Amino acid sequence: MHDQVHGSPDQDVIDRAMRVAREFCGLELAYVSEFRDGSQHIRHHIGDVSRFAASLDGPIPLEATHCLRMVDGRLPGVIPDLAADERTAVMPITSDAGVGAYVGAPIRLPDGRLYGTLCCIDPTARRELSERHRELVQLLAGVIGDEIGRAAGTRAVEEAQNAFLAAVSHDLRTPLKAIEFLAEDLADGHARRSPEEVGRVVGDEVRTVLGMVDDVLLVSGQRSGSAVLQRAATDLTEVVRDAVRSSVLAAGAGGDRVRVELPDGPLGAEVDGPRVAQAVRNLVDNALKYSPVDSVVLVRLGRDGTTAVVDVEDRGIGVAPEDVDRLVERFYRGAGAVQMGVDGIGLGLATVQSIAEAHEGVLSVSSEPGEGAAFRLRLPLAQPA
Repeated sequence: MHDQVHGSPDQDVIDRAMRVAREFCGLELAYVSEFRDGSQHIRHHIGDVSRFAASLDGPIPLEATHCLRMVDGRLPGVIPDLAADERTAVMPITSDAGVGAYVGAPIRLPDGRLYGTLCCIDPTARRELSERHRELVQLLAGVIGDEIGRAAGTRAVEEAQNAFLAAVSHDLRTPLKAIEFLAEDLADGHARRSPEEVGRVVGDEVRTVLGMVDDVLLVSGQRSGSAVLQRAATDLTEVVRDAVRSSVLAAGAGGDRVRVELPDGPLGAEVDGPRVAQAVRNLVDNALKYSPVDSVVLVRLGRDGTTAVVDVEDRGIGVAPEDVDRLVERFYRGAGAVQMGVDGIGLGLATVQSIAEAHEGVLSVSSEPGEGAAFRLRLPLAQPA
């Protein structure tokens, strides 16, 4: 018995499936193989390998195997006598490996992708083999495919969690280090900044940390169905004006970096004001990060019938076509972010999407690489009945 490794296929499940296949077919060896990089790799096996002339330790070129030809339909799933079948008698692996009988079925993952095969072989011909043996092996191959797929899903979740924790740790460290430096400076009694300036800087860094925490909580709650909005009569004109001001201050940008176009008077809506402000800040923060310092970000608030429309447009690097549909995925960071070394944990736009969905609204983006990006947030002005 093999030890089960968390995030890896349950070896006991695979062992039991191979054992049942081997015993039902009455053949010497059962194995699970993976097709990868043009080769067949034997990952698991049960039986006496010494009865065969070939080793199972190294990769086998796929085109030389019975398994590939079974998967693509050139060979059937049951071959009682490989040496007597003209299709397999001429294959070097038949004689080189000393294989007399073969039963195989493809292993497919839950999403339909081919993983490899479950096969049973014997050094001698076994003329009693029939289609019913192949059918059982096919059923067991499905069990193994489901188990491998479950393990792959677990690994994907663990990898995403690890990447998230690493990114959060990195991004939290910067503002916290700044606060620590200021605190040590004050404690030494030789502060090089005025109390007012220290208070402003600490306040900005704390807002950065709280913004990250808000993003994590909002996105997590929305995805789990537990996010609750606190709707109230809100003036969106005021919300957008204050959100832009906060983003500009936090980014240390000059007042001419953002141009704001607002209605002449209040624009009332039944929304969660703090959440909408969070969405606007994230859009503006995103635009400032990816725009040249000498460019201008445009923020516009308007009304389209019963819908409020917030547009945030920049003249930055733009979004690659392959990244557009993935921008709102949690923890996703496009190639532009990586190339420019822009800090972030990939939650800003995911948060905006969550806020839009919670309000029965829509977030959309249009962009051309090198020509900037335009984000549009549409929110119903009245609470749905």
